Amino acid sequence: INATTGEITLAGVLNFEAVTRYSLLLQAQNQFQPPQISVISLDVNVTDVNDNAPVFLFTPYTASIP
Repeated sequence: INATTGEITLAGVLNFEAVTRYSLLLQAQNQFQPPQISVISLDVNVTDVNDNAPVFLFTPYTASIP
């Protein structure tokens, strides 16, 4: 999490087939004494993409077009 902008970036890729949803609990606080603290929950829903190459069982394939 970027401390200045709050932007959240990934260290790796997400895989829909492995995990479809992440629930995070985020906490921020300032430098005051005593510090002011804020907590928020963030749910990340992972969407599926076609990330598998097609597999052909038999080659060659032939077809006739009239």
